[in-house]
Amino acid sequence: MSEQKTIVLGERRCSHGSRPKRPHVRAAALSTLLVAIAVAGCGGDGDDATATSDVTTAADAGTGTSESTAASAATVIAHRGASAYAPEHTFAAYDLALAQGADYIEQDLQLTADGVLVALHDDTLDRTAQGPADSCTGPVTTKTLAQLRECDVGSWFNDAHPDLADPAYVGLRIPTMGEVVERYGPDVRYYVEAEDKNGNVSRSALERVYLA
Repeated sequence: MSEQKTIVLGERRCSHGSRPKRPHVRAAALSTLLVAIAVAGCGGDGDDATATSDVTTAADAGTGTSESTAASAATVIAHRGASAYAPEHTFAAYDLALAQGADYIEQDLQLTADGVLVALHDDTLDRTAQGPADSCTGPVTTKTLAQLRECDVGSWFNDAHPDLADPAYVGLRIPTMGEVVERYGPDVRYYVEAEDKNGNVSRSALERVYLA
C-alpha cells in the first residue's frame, strides 16, 4: 500500500496521517473541526513552514510515480480555498477549490466584536479589505459583523493579480463560518485553523455554529 501523502494548495503544509472518514452529520463535522483546530498549527505561525517527509506539493506529486498513483495516495487541502486563483477565504475560492477536486477547504477563523466566527486569515483587515476605514481597517476583533459586511475582500486580488482578475470578484464579502457550513453542508471536509492569537475562538463558539 502506498504511503499517505498530503498536498496543500498554498504555502502551509501539514501532515496529519490518514484521511478521516467523511462526516455525515453536524455532530460528526463538529468533532472533525475541533480535531483540525488542535492539529492545524503543526507548521507554526509562519505560512512558509517547511514540509515534513510525508507531505508533498502539487508540483512534486508525480515524482517517481504515475499521476494516478500519486493522486490516489494524496490528500489535497485547499489553503484558504483556491487562493492562488481567486480571493482567499471567499465563496469564489472555496467553490473553485471543490471544482478542482480538493479533499478539504481550509478556514482560518477570527472572532468579531459581537462574537461571530468569520473566515479571514489576518487578524487585521488592512491587507485584503477595502471599504469605509472605520469598518474595514484595523483588528477584526474590534469590528461587528455588520461593519464587516461593508468590506470588499475581492478587489485587492484583482489589483494584485491582473492576469487572474475577474469582475465577479469585486464586492465579495467575508463569510461567516456558519454561512460556509450552510453553503457546503456536512459532505464537505473543513480544515479549520483558529488564527486568533488571544484565544477567543473557542470550542463553544464552534458549537454555536454546528449545533444551532
